[in-house]
Amino acid sequence: MTGEKIIELGVFYHTQLYEMGITGSRQANRHKKPLPKEEGLSHARWMSLRMIELVDQGRIEKAFRWLGHIQGLLVAYGVYSINEVKEHSRPTEE
Repeated sequence: MTGEKIIELGVFYHTQLYEMGITGSRQANRHKKPLPKEEGLSHARWMSLRMIELVDQGRIEKAFRWLGHIQGLLVAYGVYSINEVKEHSRPTEE
């Protein structure tokens, strides 16, 4: 996966969460296990923009980890299925 694809997915997930009415928040209460849905998705939205910054800084491996975490949250909270996030990650056909 390229940095460009990571950026594409960051923008995509950020937009989808915005359209769902989810606000972005850095603060996830780490003491709540599991996080309430709204709080987890809010953190995912915040992470999606920061992930783009990681790519811009050349920190691709960390951006990959963040992408996996974001996708895991989206699957866990029922926003997308595993197959859907798998399709999102496929290379864009040109």
